This record gives sequence, C-alpha cells and structure tokens, in this order.
Amino acid sequence: MTTGWRHKISKKELQLFLFMAGFGLLKQFLVYNLPLMAVPKGIHDDWIMVHLADTLRSGQWLGEYNDLTLTKGMFFPLYLAVCNFFHLSYLNVTALCYTLSCMLFVYGLRPLLKKHWAMGIVYLVLLWNPISYSVQAFQRVYRNSISYIQVLLIFGGFLALYLRRKESMKKQIFWMLAAAAGTVSFFYTREDAVWVMPFLLVFVLVYLGSVFSLWQKTKERSYAGKGILVLVPFLCLWLAGQLIASQNEKYYGIRTANELQDSGFAEM
Repeated sequence: MTTGWRHKISKKELQLFLFMAGFGLLKQFLVYNLPLMAVPKGIHDDWIMVHLADTLRSGQWLGEYNDLTLTKGMFFPLYLAVCNFFHLSYLNVTALCYTLSCMLFVYGLRPLLKKHWAMGIVYLVLLWNPISYSVQAFQRVYRNSISYIQVLLIFGGFLALYLRRKESMKKQIFWMLAAAAGTVSFFYTREDAVWVMPFLLVFVLVYLGSVFSLWQKTKERSYAGKGILVLVPFLCLWLAGQLIASQNEKYYGIRTANELQDSGFAEM
C-alpha cells in the first residue's frame, strides 16, 4: 500500500506542491494585516456591494428595489455575505482563493508546461502579480478583488479540459467543475463579462472539432461523453441565470438577472 502511494505521488511532485504551498503561506502572511480600503460614498460601486451583501445576509434577497438594485451582478455581494456569516476575514479568504486559483491554473497547464521548474516559475509570476495585493483591487471592498480569481478558473479549467481531451472522463470532471465555477461566478459578478465570450466560443468549437476527429479515428464512445461534458459549464451558467431571474421576479416582478443586460434599459 505504501509502495503504491509512492508511485502515485513522486518526490518531485511533493516538492512542487510544498514549494507552492510554502510561497502561498508567505503571501498569506504578508497580506495578513493590510487594511481595507472602504469607499462608503461610492454609491454605484463599493456601497451597493456592501448593501446588497447585508440584505442577503439578513435573508431579504437584494433588499428594496431602486435604480441600483439590479445593475450589478449579485455574486460578489453573496461572497461578502458568506464571509460575514462564517466570521471570516474578507482579505484573508480572498488571498487564499487567489493562491488556490494560481495553483489550479498551473496544474491545469501541466501537460503543456511539463517541467516542474516551468510550473514553479509560472506559479510565482501569477502569485506575485502586483494586482493581487494592490489597493484598488485587493484591498478595496469591491468585485475587482475576485475577478482575477474567476478568470484564472475559467482559463485554467477550460484549457485543462482541452489538454486532457484524450484522457478518461473521470480525470476531466474536476476541471469541468473548476471551469463551471469560474464561468458562472464571473458572469454573475460582472455585467461586462462579455469580453470572455470570444475565448469560450473558440474553445468550444476547437474542443468539439478535436473530440469529433478523435472519435472518427477511434470510434470510442467516451468522446461523445466528453463532448457533452464540456457543455456542462454553459448549462450551469444558464440555470444560474434562471434561478436569479426567478428570484428577482418573485421579489420585484422583473424576470431578469441584470437590468443592464436584459431589461427596458438594455432595449433602449
């Protein structure tokens, strides 16, 4: 049993993981006492995020309806509400999530990077990206603080699926879940998330084309399953939108997830 475990986790694998975890802990220590940048007069940005988080925390959905209620995505207020519910430090949780997203991204690109030293370098470049501890992004109580985490999940998850398209579906499920988490949370955090769509559309076309080509060569049924699996994040995105829209319809009589994207304002 011990021998089998050693075969699964080599010495270099363990060293790489400890290397990443060590620098992640160092980053966590360095940002531990950074102050929050609160902008209470930022009615359209910071203030509305905290206000929506407070109403979610108190079980009132998004609170009273006004011209700001449905103009921003509701995922970041939900993130704040969850941190508050469990009495967790907003900055510490955000820093930890960023470290984990960097690790996930690097492991996702492992078939491309191959060498452990290359993975380590990419990890350090991402981990110490100045925006990940900047005043305007990290320290500010605003959705910018999690956007780069979500982007790493999207690109890391989908690229990992493509690079592992010849492997078993069992090994792809984790990366599909990572891609789904990043896609759903990002699109319902930012109403300007459309800039990710070109990548997603090209990815789906290339992935499905590649899987179809592999199926023609091998006639393995698993490739049909992989073609369906890669569409799951988009199904999750649609289902999440329907859930949010139904809640808004229940509370405000407006069936939309965001008024800037789907409402009379958008039509105008």
